[in-house]
This record gives sequence, C-alpha cells and structure tokens, in this order.
Amino acid sequence: AKILKDDITLPADDVLTKLAFSHGLAQSVKLSAFEKLIERRIEKSRSAPESLAKHGHIPMSRIELSRLMGEIVIDRNSINFHTDVLDTPEFFWEYSDLEPLYRLIAQDLDISSRVTVLNKRLDIVKELFEMLSNELQHRHSRLEWIVIILIFIEVVITFAKEVFQIL
Repeated sequence: AKILKDDITLPADDVLTKLAFSHGLAQSVKLSAFEKLIERRIEKSRSAPESLAKHGHIPMSRIELSRLMGEIVIDRNSINFHTDVLDTPEFFWEYSDLEPLYRLIAQDLDISSRVTVLNKRLDIVKELFEMLSNELQHRHSRLEWIVIILIFIEVVITFAKEVFQIL
C-alpha cells in the first residue's frame, strides 16, 4: 500500500489494509463536515463585529447573541466529543500492525493539523462572542443606571410634593 500524489494504491485482496486506509479517509470526511459547519457559523456572525466597527453598536439582541454563543459551544463539543476524529480508532488496538498505514493516510490528509486549526478558529469565534456579549452587558448596565436615576428623580419629586404640601 502506498500514497503518491493523492493516488492511493492498495493490494487487491487485503481487506484489513483497505479498512486501515478507510478509517483515515472517513476521519477526513467527518473533519471536512465540521470545517464547513464552522465556516457557516463564522459567516453567520461576521456582520456583528463589522457593524460594531462601522456604527458603534451591535445589530442583535442579547438573546440572539446568546443563541449564537450556544451554537458555537455545541459545535465545539460536537467536534471534540467525536474522539474517532481526534484519536486513533479503536480498530488499531487489535490490529496494531496496520496502524502505520492509518498514520500514513492521516498524515497525508493533515488530520491532526486540521483539527488544531479548527479548534483555533473556534477559539477566535468564542472570543469574538465574549467581546460582543461584554458590549451588550455594558449597554445593559447603562440602561440600569438610567432607570436608577429616573427612580431617584421620582422619589425627590414625590418627597418635594409632600414637604411643600405640609407647609
């Protein structure tokens, strides 16, 4: 069995060798699906920082932002809990002599580096959402102060009415 310029040559009659290579190919396909999922998530959230830079505010509510952050956490957990994508499959515990073939295809398909890049992209998106969440929290805290000041003004006016009514 060998790999040469994206051509895989396998012995015709060795099923276990084919299975060893198929594990690596399957991991690459799963990883591609996760990569596309994260790419869509990044595209979906791209407008928020652009709007913050252009207009000085975020065009989404706290609930929308929380939902997007939850989706990112779900995506990250989905990727990291699929240990068959991140680790050597259990098949090679029994057939350890075939593991070098699996490692060959996994190395050729850059599986470990793609997982690392995917996790870094998830970290960046998570940091973006935390920053946007902090911005929304700051906006919310300003509203709280406005409400407190209005209540204080109402108390002062009510108190003044009572004092002047007695005199």
